[in-house]
Amino acid sequence: MAEKGHIVERIPDTSKTKLDSSLRNWAEIAKENTNKEITKALLLGVLSGSEIIDKFSTWLLVGSGATIALMISNIDKITPILKNNGFRLSVLVLTCSILFGFLEKALSIYVAIFIAAEKNIQDKLSRLMEQHSKTEGEISKYAEEARLKIDAGIDFNIVLNDYKATFPRILQGIVQKSYNRGVADRNNAPKRAVKVIIRQSFYGLFQFILLIIFIIIVVFSLNAV
Repeated sequence: MAEKGHIVERIPDTSKTKLDSSLRNWAEIAKENTNKEITKALLLGVLSGSEIIDKFSTWLLVGSGATIALMISNIDKITPILKNNGFRLSVLVLTCSILFGFLEKALSIYVAIFIAAEKNIQDKLSRLMEQHSKTEGEISKYAEEARLKIDAGIDFNIVLNDYKATFPRILQGIVQKSYNRGVADRNNAPKRAVKVIIRQSFYGLFQFILLIIFIIIVVFSLNAV
C-alpha cells in the first residue's frame, strides 16, 4: 500500500526466517547424528568377527604347539628322517607361525576389551544423560519462570580432567589426544578398533600360511629319504 508522495516498504517476516533457519539446522544435525550412528553400528558389526578369527587362530596355535613339542621331544628319532636341514627349517617356520598366533591373540584381547568397554560405557551414559536431561529441563523451567539465567549443562572439561587424573602422568597426554580425536570424530575409536581387527586377520592368515608351509617342508623332506 502506498500513500501520496510516500513509498511504504514491506517489512520482512523475521520470525518465519528464524524458524526456517532453526528447522534447517535441526534437520542437518539430526541427519549427521543418524549418519554417524549408522556408521558406528557398521563398525561395531565388523568388530564382532574378531571372536571367530580368534577361535580359528586358537585351533592353529594348539595344533602348532603340540606339534613342535612332539618334534623337540623326539628330535633324535625325527632328525634322521628329515634330510637337508628339514628339521631346523620346519621348526623355524612352525615357530614363526606360533609367533603370529600370539600376536593375533594380543590384538584379539584388545578388540574384546574395546567391545566390552564400549557396551558398558554406552549403557551407563545413556541412563545418565537421560536422567540429566530431565533434571536440566526441570531446572530450566523453574529458572525461566523466575526469570533467572542458570546453566545446568555438563562441563566436559571437568569430566575430562577428573578422568585424566586417574592415569599416571605419563599417560595423561595420550588420554588427552584420544579425547581430542573423539571430539573431532565421534567414531574415531571404533575406526581404530577396525584397523586393529584387520591386522588381527592378517596375523591369523600369516599363521595359517606358515603352518601350510611347514607341512610342505616336512612332506618334501620325507620324500627325500
